[in-house]
Amino acid sequence: MGFRRQSLRSIWLRSTEEHLSRKQGIPAVIRHHPPLADWHLLRSPPDSRAERQLSMALDIVPAHYDHSLVRVCLERCMTVVTAAEDDERWNTWWNLDRVGAYGRLRAIKAFAWAWLNDTDLDCESLRIAGEESLADTLQE
Repeated sequence: MGFRRQSLRSIWLRSTEEHLSRKQGIPAVIRHHPPLADWHLLRSPPDSRAERQLSMALDIVPAHYDHSLVRVCLERCMTVVTAAEDDERWNTWWNLDRVGAYGRLRAIKAFAWAWLNDTDLDCESLRIAGEESLADTLQE
């Protein structure tokens, strides 16, 4: 029997099924890991935590754009962003990574907000986020 190439569609659908697995997929993550779990213990900026929530929505959407978990993931993303925006640790522990991490957080917020509310992207926020990310890269 020869090699049979799998179609992109079949690979994508299988991947989506894995992401939607109640036992080990996104539903399990949502059930067992609240978006602000151990928030007070964070020593590094939360941009990656917000990004993870957005990423979970992106894992589902190609196969099931209107799946209810997409909205849940976007809402969780905004919960993290809202908690992070005014957190006092930007002036202490997170200060060294402030420019780049806050820029990434700003971009994540712009994408999640526009998607969640079905509105246009805030291009000004994305421009500022890009400048902050560039400044952070140039510092390294």
